[in-house]
Amino acid sequence: DRIALGFQESCVERCVLTGGSEAQCKAICACTLNTLKEDGLWEPLLTNPEDPALLQDMNNHYNACSFPADSIQTPNR
Repeated sequence: DRIALGFQESCVERCVLTGGSEAQCKAICACTLNTLKEDGLWEPLLTNPEDPALLQDMNNHYNACSFPADSIQTPNR
């Protein structure tokens, strides 16, 4: 759908501007969009794109996709 494609393109542009590679950013943004949809947040975001709580949820999803749990090194104790 065009709205999702627009979100994806905008997300990738912003991600690349912050230093990510295009391939990394495409993966991160696809993950963000998919998890927003899976968690039932995509439609509410479309309805109310300025809602601070929804924007925070979107940022949390983006961050989770940027730093997946399995890629984080835990220090040995």
